[in-house]
Amino acid sequence: MMRWPWLAALSVVALTAYADSFDAWDRDTLVRLTRSEQVQQVERLRAAQGTRCAGLLPGTDGAVLFVRTRNGLWAKLACIFGIQKTPAGPRPVLVIERFATFRPESGRAVQASARGVYLYDGFHFNLELGQIVPPDVGADLRYSAEAGGVLEAMPQVQIFLLVKPPKGNPATAPQNKIGDADTPVGGTFQLYDDGRRTARLHLEIAQDGTISGSYVSDRTGRTYPVRGKVQSPRHIWEFTVKFPQTEQTFRGWFFTGDGAALAGFSRMQDREFGFYAVRLPDEPKRP
Repeated sequence: MMRWPWLAALSVVALTAYADSFDAWDRDTLVRLTRSEQVQQVERLRAAQGTRCAGLLPGTDGAVLFVRTRNGLWAKLACIFGIQKTPAGPRPVLVIERFATFRPESGRAVQASARGVYLYDGFHFNLELGQIVPPDVGADLRYSAEAGGVLEAMPQVQIFLLVKPPKGNPATAPQNKIGDADTPVGGTFQLYDDGRRTARLHLEIAQDGTISGSYVSDRTGRTYPVRGKVQSPRHIWEFTVKFPQTEQTFRGWFFTGDGAALAGFSRMQDREFGFYAVRLPDEPKRP
């Protein structure tokens, strides 16, 4: 059984009405934030400081870190310092609630990501591989159980801690009222496709119902054009992503109550897949 400071329970990550800012932030946003007053550079993050800074970003329970790896890649982490009960007695542990490391050639393409990684005393973590590694393999972070828990940067690694809520990042995204008499509202969505593909989907809806926009792959960072049309009834959207060798057509039902998401199925090469897309909040303004 896991117990946390002040007996606060580690919440289960669930799909909410809107993807939070942690999901929305790309590499360039991390770099901008490290130059702002909301972020402080640290070499060793102790449990007390990490606990004080926990929960500053809506949608995350832990402290939010931005890390520049040994090879210059950027990563974002949400971490929780806690105590785990074991047969040998209570043991300090660091839980990486979630993390993503961006590839060097694109601000959106993700090289490694995971949720629910547990680090115990002496564990080393490589953010570029997304794995716990032996010390001689090369790591970016090391966790120690001393003083209740310490996360430290390895040589040539920089850690930046979010110490204040970021400016321009509202706790909730704008609520959109969508109805038969209203024009459907486009915007930027995080797309989750069949548990295999993720992308940032930007959709613009013209007055005549024409859909245009872009699909930016999280895996490769490449951008592909989107074209489509609002159907009847108007909360049904159909659009096609044009890839170099094929195309994928999505048919989704837009949430009419709050405009928060889109869910449905897609077809590519005579195969059908399920998908959902969650509206992203506004990204922080440039500090």
